Amino acid sequence: MRAYLLFSIVLFFFLIFGCTNSEPQQEKQQQKDILEDKTNDTKNNIEEEVKTEKEIKTEINKEIPNPNDTVIKMRLTSSAFSEGEYIPSKYTCDGENDNPQLKIENAPDGTASFALIVDDPDARSFVHWVTWNMAANTKEIPENRFISTQGLNDFRSIGYEGPCPPSGQTHNYRFKLYALDTILDFKSGALTEQIEEAMLGHVVAQTELNGKYQRS
Repeated sequence: MRAYLLFSIVLFFFLIFGCTNSEPQQEKQQQKDILEDKTNDTKNNIEEEVKTEKEIKTEINKEIPNPNDTVIKMRLTSSAFSEGEYIPSKYTCDGENDNPQLKIENAPDGTASFALIVDDPDARSFVHWVTWNMAANTKEIPENRFISTQGLNDFRSIGYEGPCPPSGQTHNYRFKLYALDTILDFKSGALTEQIEEAMLGHVVAQTELNGKYQRS
């Protein structure tokens, strides 16, 4: 009888404390499972963000030209002088005042005409020549020949007037070539400002040849 009573007491305490201890263990296991789930979700989100960032960078890189790719740009050169060199006196007010030969290369697709402005940046962009509506297939502007419509220069004459800086001074001269996607509706004698305004929004490419001249 005593043995049975002792067994019952031991069994009673075992059931009470056994159940009590199992609940914290279950809670710990649940917390552990929840933490693992959150960790996995965070890891997956980070991987997705990294993947998305890589995809964005890939798309951006597709839009950036490869520096090793060859880009052919429009060029303007002359047989009379090289870039940055002195312009022979033949093409100035000290000589025959002829326009120098000019060669056009690599005009872009979509070119409908060319315009050319020659000015002196050392004299507040004093204009020596403005000409426009050169044919799209023009490859050369011959020496001392006008092949397109001429405008009024700052000497108040129509056509080309060569470099003519003050004695003893060296001035720079810019031969600025514009490829346009249109034909300009101006007659001979138009002002440079009118041509420049009309070109706005129609320039598909531009380049320039620079020369200099000094009078003795």
